Amino acid sequence: MKYIVLLLTLLVALQASVTEKKEDPFKKIEYFKLDNGMEIYLMADKKAEKTSVELSVKVGSKIEDDAHYGLAHLVEHVVFRDRRIPHFDYLDYIKEEGGTDVNGYTRDYTTGYLASIGSEKSLWLIETFAKMIFDKNVSNEDLRVERKALQAEVGKPKWYYGLFSEIARISDKIFPPEDDVFKSDFGMDLPAREYRRHLSFDNVEHFTLDTVMSYYDRYYYPANMKMIVVGNFDALAMKERIEQTFGMVKKSGTQSTEKPVYKPSLNGKPYRRFTTGEDDNYAYIGAKYLFYDYRKFVILDTYVSDLSDRLQQQLRNIEGKTYSVWAENKTRQKAGVAAVVVAGLNEDFDTNI
Repeated sequence: MKYIVLLLTLLVALQASVTEKKEDPFKKIEYFKLDNGMEIYLMADKKAEKTSVELSVKVGSKIEDDAHYGLAHLVEHVVFRDRRIPHFDYLDYIKEEGGTDVNGYTRDYTTGYLASIGSEKSLWLIETFAKMIFDKNVSNEDLRVERKALQAEVGKPKWYYGLFSEIARISDKIFPPEDDVFKSDFGMDLPAREYRRHLSFDNVEHFTLDTVMSYYDRYYYPANMKMIVVGNFDALAMKERIEQTFGMVKKSGTQSTEKPVYKPSLNGKPYRRFTTGEDDNYAYIGAKYLFYDYRKFVILDTYVSDLSDRLQQQLRNIEGKTYSVWAENKTRQKAGVAAVVVAGLNEDFDTNI
């Protein structure tokens, strides 16, 4: 009888262990929307040592015409500035208070702000972010400093940059880029490549504070923002603090930048691509998939990584062939390609392709 009890106890323990491993971590995410339209995602985890915040604004460089190209990036820099805080700069101020990974980014359709801090200062970081984003006091001196900082990132203008960009644009029309699997096999008609980066070199020097703040007023309002808070914090206290800070902002607007949503479809053909020549010899062999389940990505990524390692051992170390083998798993929006890539010398490659 005691063995039966012991067996049942072990089975219950095993079942509890399996259940715990299968627990979906995304169930811990709490989503809500403030009355002013701002979207909030919270994920509290007592095992974490810090709290990380990312706030993104739905605006980016894709909406800019040639005369205003680079403005979103400059605004991102200026938002960090304020005359009433230490160093006149939230980036240094948050770091001085113990923050890490403090940064901003400007992409095609979004502009974002990031920071992490020790859990005991989680609520302080939320209050500070609210002030940084919505309570601005900046001057022409702030603009001058950040203009120079941005120029250090993008570089000084050269007379030939525009010429090279135009040559590249024409070259693409005459000699189209190599076949794009996402277009040919998934039916995703993506935007053409950009050739405007050189414009930001000149534009940044001429943007005025009025231009910067006008842009800020048009796009920086709560309903055009999303904030993600992850780490070790009290979820109820965090929600209350967000309501007391971000929730009190009454600013509204209508201008926004929506990222295009593509709906890829599979054509039922396997992924096979071969390139041969005197120098470049590659075989891409794999599978195409629709990226609606992250587990699928992880499984395929693990599989092609393991398979490529075993193939290299077989081809190079056992059979003595001159091959290099590696895994490739690339995605674009909801389309994905997981493949093993085989590269070799021309004489061996043609024989064994």
